[in-house]
Amino acid sequence: MPPKATLAIAILVSSTLVRAQMGVTFQPTSDLQKAVDPSSVVGKMTGGTEQGQAQQPWRFPKGKDHDKLPPEFQWDTPPSPVNTPYPVYPYQLLRTGVAGKIRAYFIIGPAGRVVKVELDEAATPKFGLAVRAMLDGCRFNPAKKKDGTPAYANVGVEYAFEPKGRSDAPVAPEGRLILRDLEKKPESILSFQDLDEPLKPRLRQPPTYPIALLKTMPAGDAVVEFFVDVNGNVQLPHIKSSSAPEFGYAAVQAVAAWRFEVPRKGGKVVVVRAEVPVGFEGRPAAAAQKP
Repeated sequence: MPPKATLAIAILVSSTLVRAQMGVTFQPTSDLQKAVDPSSVVGKMTGGTEQGQAQQPWRFPKGKDHDKLPPEFQWDTPPSPVNTPYPVYPYQLLRTGVAGKIRAYFIIGPAGRVVKVELDEAATPKFGLAVRAMLDGCRFNPAKKKDGTPAYANVGVEYAFEPKGRSDAPVAPEGRLILRDLEKKPESILSFQDLDEPLKPRLRQPPTYPIALLKTMPAGDAVVEFFVDVNGNVQLPHIKSSSAPEFGYAAVQAVAAWRFEVPRKGGKVVVVRAEVPVGFEGRPAAAAQKP
């Protein structure tokens, strides 16, 4: 049985603790321990490449060499998306106007989770880390053989990061307004002490443990800074610190989907800056060394 990881979350605003810790226990995917080694197939993927569109129809065409793949990868019914969010645009690259494209090759396992990722044509490592974090949290209905048995599936997707215009890592209009205010009137972004009441979360989900670290499964932590807009939605989450880049991007991807009660000052809705520490509990060192 694969080890469990415990994640502790606390909301901080301007370094002031406003919510008690919330302990969440989750179990990382175990597909990498299956009999089939996905790493032996990455590099031979034959699926079509499609622009990454979160929550949009995905195409999963069979490649011309589909019948030559191992039996575990030969499906009759393609996978279908259940939860496929957008990657989060790396904050500093967004603010400085850096664009780029990255192609991701990944494997969807029989449990409907991504179990292996390889990247090609990465413009910068940060774009690659953002795409990996997004894929780690994606969920699919798995591919199936003719008899209904779940199967592995190869997928190739290209993601375009564009600071302006169409992007596969889009920034909401509210986020762009915050970017403008940070440049022209940063004093309009309030701190916790300015609010009528502490931030009250409506929706928080734990991050997914990074697939790239599952073999050794170290413990780790990250601090994510973000903004809560006038609708209570999180905008522009970014890493303030992290023990490893993978933990930082995993935390950012999760925080991007959080929701809060609308922040107010003097009864009027406002934008507020906040931060959250996220801890990842790993496997004990002795267990990690066992074959």
